[in-house]
Amino acid sequence: MSSLFSDSSLEKFDQAITDYSAGLALKADLLPLSSRQLAEAHYKLSMVLDLTSGRLSDAIIHAEKALKSVLGRISEVKDGLDGKLTPTPVPEHKELDRKGKGKAAPVVLASGELVQNLTKSQLEGELRDLESLREDLAAKVVFDRYHQ
Repeated sequence: MSSLFSDSSLEKFDQAITDYSAGLALKADLLPLSSRQLAEAHYKLSMVLDLTSGRLSDAIIHAEKALKSVLGRISEVKDGLDGKLTPTPVPEHKELDRKGKGKAAPVVLASGELVQNLTKSQLEGELRDLESLREDLAAKVVFDRYHQ
């Protein structure tokens, strides 16, 4: 019986797992749970793990984390629509010393990541997108658990 994947294809999956895991570790340290970037990183890692023999339980863990991140974002967006969020302060620009070094500046999220920067219509569109993502992720988790 021939294998569906060659050894080099399997090595690419292993490399993808390594790469996605490294990227996820960085994002998890820098971004809030409710970040769409963090949800996407967990989702992509779950997909690669799902396609890797013997890694289904790991795939489920990351799909659940992606879902948790999306649920956090939904909560933030709903708070934004209800006017419950305070404006985000603008970070100060740090001046460098003469050696070109400065203290580490706080992480600044892209403007699209900050719920406070979205208009009401953008929040409504974001909520629709997130609800769809939530449904898809929940279905993936149930499907993967069933096949575990």
